[in-house]
Amino acid sequence: MIVKLRKLLRGLGSKLLMGLLVVTFGVWGVGDMLHRSESNIVVASVGEATIYYPEYQRAVYGETEKLRGVLGKRFTPAIAKQFGIEQRVLQNVIDKQLLIQEARATGLRVSDADVVRNIRVSPAFQDDKGKFSKQKFEDMLRATGQSEKDFVQKMRDDMAVKLLVLALTDSIASPANAAPTLLAAREEQRNVEVYTISAALVKNITAPSEVQLTEYYTAHAAEFTAPEYRKISYVAMSDADTRKITPPSEKEIVDSYNERSSDFKKPERRKVEQLLFGNEESAKKAHTEIAGGKAIEQVGKSSNILNPQNISIGLVEKSGIPDVAAEQVFALKKGEITAPIKSAFGWHVFHVSDIVPASVAPLAEVRSQIVKDLEASQAEKSTNMLSNKLEDLIAGGSTLAEAAKELGLKVFSLPPIDRNGKLENGEVEKSLPKQTKLLEIAFKTDEKTESTLIAGSGGVSYILRVDAVIPEKLQPFAEVKQRLIAGWTAQEKSKQLAEIADKIAHDFKAKSDREKAIKTYGITAPTALTISRTKENSQKLPTNTPIPPNMIGDIFAKPVGGASEAFALADGSYIIAVVGGIIPAKIDEKTTKNSAEIADIKKQYEATLQNEITDEYLRYLAGKYKISVNTEVLNKMKSGQ
Repeated sequence: MIVKLRKLLRGLGSKLLMGLLVVTFGVWGVGDMLHRSESNIVVASVGEATIYYPEYQRAVYGETEKLRGVLGKRFTPAIAKQFGIEQRVLQNVIDKQLLIQEARATGLRVSDADVVRNIRVSPAFQDDKGKFSKQKFEDMLRATGQSEKDFVQKMRDDMAVKLLVLALTDSIASPANAAPTLLAAREEQRNVEVYTISAALVKNITAPSEVQLTEYYTAHAAEFTAPEYRKISYVAMSDADTRKITPPSEKEIVDSYNERSSDFKKPERRKVEQLLFGNEESAKKAHTEIAGGKAIEQVGKSSNILNPQNISIGLVEKSGIPDVAAEQVFALKKGEITAPIKSAFGWHVFHVSDIVPASVAPLAEVRSQIVKDLEASQAEKSTNMLSNKLEDLIAGGSTLAEAAKELGLKVFSLPPIDRNGKLENGEVEKSLPKQTKLLEIAFKTDEKTESTLIAGSGGVSYILRVDAVIPEKLQPFAEVKQRLIAGWTAQEKSKQLAEIADKIAHDFKAKSDREKAIKTYGITAPTALTISRTKENSQKLPTNTPIPPNMIGDIFAKPVGGASEAFALADGSYIIAVVGGIIPAKIDEKTTKNSAEIADIKKQYEATLQNEITDEYLRYLAGKYKISVNTEVLNKMKSGQ
């Protein structure tokens, strides 16, 4: 069968497409989030297989959660949409079904014994001791709403698909000299002369006409539009605005201590010593000696232990002992030792010299913390009561100013500010409270309306009112005319310089024309650089200005004597590079650095080939098996219809 598959592969053609293909082999641990009515909705069919909406949606959910885990607080549905998760998942689900269909058609079958073995060794179904847990397996089935039969079949299909892909890609290897050649090309350098085309070459820009200014004004209206401003007033409520905090009574302290006794529990601790050996034989010998009555310190001095300076671990909780030994150490009685225990560090023999039972910290020890917590709780309640009164007064028809006056609170008023906290003169409003959502909420609140309570830092809460909204507006032509002239002039100068740079770049292609252009335009002496693809410092001019990345590629595509195109720099000038010489890379496969780099390139090269072949194979399968996608249903589901 493998021979048959490889013959088929050779018939697919030699075209290999760049890119990576992600095939999702099932999503575990995700419950059925869909209504039963959706379970029979077909989103696509592949050959004889049908893909139902729950399967598709579970895969979308799984990929979305992965992205959420990577982006954290930056994740939004809009970002997920930009990543095209739904389209990518649908393609992955279809690709998986194509491979399942082909695995079955070619007779690939995974035995029951192999499926069972794969399940039993899966980390998802193992207990703390690394053994298969039937309970975890059954919990997963219940959580995902699958029967054991269905799960086993999915596992069998996934294993068969992996075998199919392995059959296609197993024999792929890069040519012996491919990786060293790629490394040599990557490390190759160029000696270049970099010529600067200064903006000073553009002179005597004619003043713009009124028509040209008007056209520029219309085309760049956004630059001359004043943003929306809002006048905001707000009230800040803190502990200082509430009633004076009175110290809690003794009864309150005792009652709180009794209610929170579980918070003050101290776990059992043990005074532990250990001897660490490099082999089991030495550990067993030490165990026998200690069991025979020798002191652990004495055995440590006479043995070749790995931890002569750290025999005592001290008084520790269970969490302070390595996982492989914690249960055994905390099962010992005072004075007992463990049998030799193997860990990643070697062989351990632990000794318990004392045991401090679990206890509850006495009231005297935690009194200060209880008092602090009670006072904080009292302050929070008082602030909440005050904010509730303020909200009630506003809900009853009082303005923010009227409600604040009745409660003895101060109202702070801000001048017009934009959504970035800037005043009309462009400066930042310094009195704006920091670390709050006050500004964000202000631009979501209607004019002449109060917001709900806004939580800030340090126990301070806010309520704001939008007193006035000043809409964004296009600034009058006459007011911004000087800015228009400056903008148009800069644009025209940039345009003319780009034309000159293109002309010079064209002349630089021939050496005779190059010399003439240097003289005609008065181009100053070039800067000599040695350019590398990988060394960042070599890609900067003496002014520390980076050479544009696309220019690096252009330089390495040119022969000796060839000139690059003209590339713009951030300061508006242009540069052109002339290749003076090629510096071959010195690759020595015997060095640790080069051998590691070659191995890495080889791995990436082969992975790319494998992905490209899988991609081509999927294209072939897409033509072999009929694929139908119900776009109407998908669109309705996405829109919630």
